Amino acid sequence: MAAPTISAPAGSPFIGSPITHVVTSVSLEGEVAFHRLNLKANVSMGGYGSNSFTFSAPIYNGGESVTFDVASALRAIADQFTYTANTTSFPTIAWNLEAWDEYMIDGEYFETGHTTAGSWTAIMGACSDLERIISGGGKSVSVFTRKPSTLPEIVAVGETMVCPNSTSAQSVGHATGQSCELVNITSEGMQTIHGKKVYALPAQTLDRYQFRFVNTLGVVESISLTSLREMEINCTQDNYIKAVQETFGNPSRAIVVKQNDYESWKLTTPPLDEAWLSWYAHEFLMSKQCWVKISTYWIPCHIIPEDTVSGVKRTDGSFISLAFTVQLDINGSPMPELMI
Repeated sequence: MAAPTISAPAGSPFIGSPITHVVTSVSLEGEVAFHRLNLKANVSMGGYGSNSFTFSAPIYNGGESVTFDVASALRAIADQFTYTANTTSFPTIAWNLEAWDEYMIDGEYFETGHTTAGSWTAIMGACSDLERIISGGGKSVSVFTRKPSTLPEIVAVGETMVCPNSTSAQSVGHATGQSCELVNITSEGMQTIHGKKVYALPAQTLDRYQFRFVNTLGVVESISLTSLREMEINCTQDNYIKAVQETFGNPSRAIVVKQNDYESWKLTTPPLDEAWLSWYAHEFLMSKQCWVKISTYWIPCHIIPEDTVSGVKRTDGSFISLAFTVQLDINGSPMPELMI
């Protein structure tokens, strides 16, 4: 019996964007009660196991072509990967496919032959909507940071930058992986690091914070800034009445349970031009995983933008800073001086 055909993948190497295959069903003769096309994706990620996911679509006329987006199956496996502030290499996700038709004629169930195809690989991250619109049906990538070059990035001596590495072009189904490099800042002044202009200030610690976060391209990168902070503690409390055997001198009394004393810091960015403003707004403020360095420890946190993020003032073309809140993902004080 004939078998369906499977096309090569289309899209980009990022699992956060659609990765599609076109599968063409077989043509059948006779009165068909039902006809369904199935596509099974066998997905694996090195060291994290594997799983299979089946997609189905009804067929109304034999020989139809159906487009399947397998990116959701790839993300289901990729979600097992755990990022840390010191992660420097990131896995590829591999998949192969198996397609077949199933149908019923004269009350009898049949399956066609099974077609197999693959193996392909993909990487973490996603293309932006603008990149998808401009690129059309597919896009190759070789750079894994969106930091602009309009102004030098400001760092300080003694800090460590996380710089995503560039690669040869990686296309859909033929991804080779991502990595980043930890670069120690040891000298002051203007310098070029990984092709980007960087200006290093003298070593300082007062109100200067280093952040590492997972960018939209699926790679850990860093940013540091100087900002006066406003600290808030968000503590919840519940009031209860403790019931006791009462006497004249011992009535029931109230009990207060306090918890969730996590800290929130209000910070601002340095003065930004339009390109860096857009990068902070759409990369840093939108990050889903982030860490801030306190003393020598990387503390998990998340970034909370203001309800409305104001952009460049077109009336005078002035630089502007963005205000945001850093909420620590730990209870209690983050200060090492209070540890026992």
